[in-house]
Amino acid sequence: VGSKGYADDTGAMSNDSSGLLRMNAWVTSWCCATKTVMNGDKTKLLARREAKAGMVVDVNGTAVEAIGVGEPFNYLGSLITANMSWKPQCSSLGSTIGYYCMLALKNRLSITVAVTFFNLFLIPKIECGLRHATISDGAVQSWNQSLANTISALAGTPVRKIKATAIVVIAGLRLISHHEFVVKVSEAFIRLNGESQSSVTARDRWQSANRDQLSKNRLTSINELAQKFGFELKAIDARQWRVEE
Repeated sequence: VGSKGYADDTGAMSNDSSGLLRMNAWVTSWCCATKTVMNGDKTKLLARREAKAGMVVDVNGTAVEAIGVGEPFNYLGSLITANMSWKPQCSSLGSTIGYYCMLALKNRLSITVAVTFFNLFLIPKIECGLRHATISDGAVQSWNQSLANTISALAGTPVRKIKATAIVVIAGLRLISHHEFVVKVSEAFIRLNGESQSSVTARDRWQSANRDQLSKNRLTSINELAQKFGFELKAIDARQWRVEE
């Protein structure tokens, strides 16, 4: 192999401006020693406090763009904001779903091909956003209906819409609501039952989520989602747990 590359996301956090500048200088030195390049155009600066006047964070010769608390930025495939709003991510998901529906109609796909198109291309495309964003039930159901309306139009019945659940049974369409349930509940189950430090903190967050139903804790909505599909997630004392239970 003549050359190979590796790409990953990274982040630095500090309680003050001087600490952030110091860490950035250390990373710059490390990059020089390891022949690693940071992408200055994709790097963002987010502050929850007033920054030092005139402070400039330089990454690979580019001054890092500072963004507001409510402005979204892409991190690991999800649009997140410092004020914990998922509206930008939900808007992005809706746009993507609408775009794929438009493509299916524009190219007049057959029912079989359209279902395959949605299952193999659309669902993986939006999976990361579905996994992390807190999405209202109304939004998810409207996305389900968008897929159903598209299939109905392709089937030649644009006036009398076919129900999304019927298309699931007849053609094998993977509904967005079903996939959201799978990715969120499965991840939570693995995280809550692990032995790593992230699992320990997740179990603490799970207890607080059950105490405060109005919490911003993401596990609160996952618990509600599981119950909607007939699942019950509850903590078990390992010392008293029995196989038959």
